Amino acid sequence: MPDINRSIANGIERLNICVYDYFSSLTIRSAPTSAERIQVLYGTENVIDKELQFFSQTKSRIDTFMDHTRPALAIQIESIKMAFLDAKSRGLKLRYLTEITTANISYCKELMSIVGELRHLDGIKGNFMISETEYLAPALHMKK
Repeated sequence: MPDINRSIANGIERLNICVYDYFSSLTIRSAPTSAERIQVLYGTENVIDKELQFFSQTKSRIDTFMDHTRPALAIQIESIKMAFLDAKSRGLKLRYLTEITTANISYCKELMSIVGELRHLDGIKGNFMISETEYLAPALHMKK
């Protein structure tokens, strides 16, 4: 766990920041520089495309911290699943931290065959992914 915490702390200081909702919008903020920018993307397709770009641009590792609802999306959205598989085939170090529940255990078992490490943590709130150059944080959009 200390490696993930150190990775997160180091990453946040030097990363591009993406905050997005799988089903409505994606905001991208570059790391603080003289050319800082913010971009908001709307629509499921645009958001997924940006996540796929994140996977394709990563060179060494992706650390994923997701609540209990996200393992299903990682497996059920075929393009995201294929992005994980492609990253694995390119030799990226993939780590996934989530709350494993009876409702998501089958998805977690499938993820275990894709990622190098899958770990359980009770009560995770929020979602983010970190590579060596970017930080993505999906925001859950709850509809009533």
